[in-house]
Amino acid sequence: MSRDHLDQELSLLHERICPALNHPLRMKILYLLNEKSLNVGDLTAEVGVPQSSVSRHLRVLRERGLVRA
Repeated sequence: MSRDHLDQELSLLHERICPALNHPLRMKILYLLNEKSLNVGDLTAEVGVPQSSVSRHLRVLRERGLVRA
């Protein structure tokens, strides 16, 4: 991998992925989904926050390609 390609990839990672991981709840959601598939209702029960909040965080993760529906 060339240095220019590596620099571009790291820049993209920093721009797209890092902001998605900067909230503890999104990190918790990722850890929970790594263990097993969960729907929004299940995630809401697991993390103890309103469904609207879980949905909002899932949208961010989906937009960044970190989870899929």
